Amino acid sequence: MGEYKVPALNYPILAVISAGRAKIKRLADNTNLSTDHAMPGDVALVPRQQEMSWRVNGEMDVITITFADSDLCNLLQHIYQKIGDKITNTAYVGSFNNTYLFTNANHISNVLLSGDPNLESYVDAHLQAAGLYIMNYLGKKDDGLAELQLHSHPVKYTLQRLTLGISNKINIEDIAAELRLSPALLAKKFKSEMGVTPHNFLLLKRIQKAQYLLANTMIDIASIAIDCGFSHQSHLTRNFTKNTGLSPLKYRQQSQKTLNLQKTK
Repeated sequence: MGEYKVPALNYPILAVISAGRAKIKRLADNTNLSTDHAMPGDVALVPRQQEMSWRVNGEMDVITITFADSDLCNLLQHIYQKIGDKITNTAYVGSFNNTYLFTNANHISNVLLSGDPNLESYVDAHLQAAGLYIMNYLGKKDDGLAELQLHSHPVKYTLQRLTLGISNKINIEDIAAELRLSPALLAKKFKSEMGVTPHNFLLLKRIQKAQYLLANTMIDIASIAIDCGFSHQSHLTRNFTKNTGLSPLKYRQQSQKTLNLQKTK
């Protein structure tokens, strides 16, 4: 908990809020907290040349990424300003939801935490991929804003609960009850803003976690299934194969072969 200062910098910062219980508000005018907030599962932009104060309530894990490419920095700055213009800068923290950037940053962080110096080129490749994604998708569709949907409170809350509940038996009925909404209405709102149902979003998150564990650990597949919220190994195998085209075992074999090739270079 507490207040943290971010000095004015010559480049924007991309901050991925990967975990925790934080709701982050910006001190917009050094005294009043913004109405918007960022939470786990969000990506937040800190613009260049703007000193900011963040009020954090609870523990959190944040991954920050900066880019040296001036065109990419200019684009991120442009995205921040365009969204802020739509909802007024005094209310905007700089947060949005993007599954690719969130997953990419978490994967990079996990690889770095492994401490393997031989994976530097592997990390560089993922950072370059993130930059290309921003330039070619965030920067080209609808003036860079097509991917940046500022979600309603029920959907943002649901995203947080689903992201943090991957390993648990969580369902839309429980989340709807917490929000005092009917499950049908919440599911309709979620699909309207996210393009997928809450069930499919959670399934994707569980498969993404399984992909990381299969590629980076030797944990047995049955244990991975339980850790990722699947009821048993065959439940994981059926859904994993359907969504990736590979069985968990085949995916592990191919991923570890790729990592071994990276280490020999």
